[in-house]
Amino acid sequence: MQQERPFLLVIEPLPATSKSSTKVRSRSTILTPNFELGRAKQLVLPFAKGDANHLTWREEVSPYDVLATFLSKSTGKNARRDIRVKVGPETRTFISQGLGLANLSVIPYSETEPTAAVRQSKSAREVAIMRAANTLTVEGIRAVRRCAYDGVSELELYDVFKKTILSAGHGINDVEGLVLFGERAACPHCGPSQTRKLIAAEDFILMDVGARLYGYISDCTRTFLLPNITSPERGSFDPEKLTIWYTVHEAQSAAIHAIREGTPLSEVDHAARQVIEKAGYGPAFIHRLGHSIGLQMHEPPYATGNSATTLKYHTPLTAEPGIYLEGYVGVRLEDVILTNGAGKEAETLTNHRATSPWDP
Repeated sequence: MQQERPFLLVIEPLPATSKSSTKVRSRSTILTPNFELGRAKQLVLPFAKGDANHLTWREEVSPYDVLATFLSKSTGKNARRDIRVKVGPETRTFISQGLGLANLSVIPYSETEPTAAVRQSKSAREVAIMRAANTLTVEGIRAVRRCAYDGVSELELYDVFKKTILSAGHGINDVEGLVLFGERAACPHCGPSQTRKLIAAEDFILMDVGARLYGYISDCTRTFLLPNITSPERGSFDPEKLTIWYTVHEAQSAAIHAIREGTPLSEVDHAARQVIEKAGYGPAFIHRLGHSIGLQMHEPPYATGNSATTLKYHTPLTAEPGIYLEGYVGVRLEDVILTNGAGKEAETLTNHRATSPWDP
């Protein structure tokens, strides 16, 4: 029985107009429930007028059979198994299953294929939106820090951040993330608690947050102290926690320096990991260095210790090293870094890196 209604964009490659032509041609079709046709026609899509057609289905029939019959006619292939359908990385399981049950050959997405390389390199317009989103996010963190106070809960501080970002104006939505205090930040992705209150003289505040601006999402992490917590020279804050903070900052600097077009991602991960290992905290860096980002929070490629994938032009990559000591402290710093031309220094899309626990 049909449980969900697929609403799909299908792109078919077309033959070249001549043997010498290098122009890529395609035909786009939107598979939509019949009752949603009016809404489908109102969608703002990057097509010239008339470039996309609509294929409708009624709810008493299988939409996947409707699509398979359409593709069989358009490709001239009578055997459905001869029709290869590649699904995108965010395609929901029920859709892939439905295509398979219609006897189409479903090909999973791979980050090594040419389309992944196209998605990895962002256009100037995409970069501009991502720069705005990430700059807004770090400025939101800095604004929230100024109004935090001793005794506030993690959840209360996260709610303040969310309202602050949403008040910034049109085009912003999907604010998400976490706020963790002190020892709770040693769990990298635990959620904020209503009961854990800030002890300002003892706790780092870790905020890992993002927001979506015109479809593109930001990702930024800061670990910081409140403005009224005195400097380390006056001996009022745990010196080992401060040492850990500056070790993570040095590791992030090393990673950013390694982020260049053509560099294997394993080398970027190693650059940060080497700093943390040298400081004696190697086992406490328990995750990869980072990931690409764009329309989704986590996009390939991923900066792991064994990745042979090389960075391409205008690839955004998070540099987010961390040190996590259970029951004691967690420190992570994260910025989105953009590769420029070969040999050129990478750009920080947050526009402002943290320089100390007092300057996030």
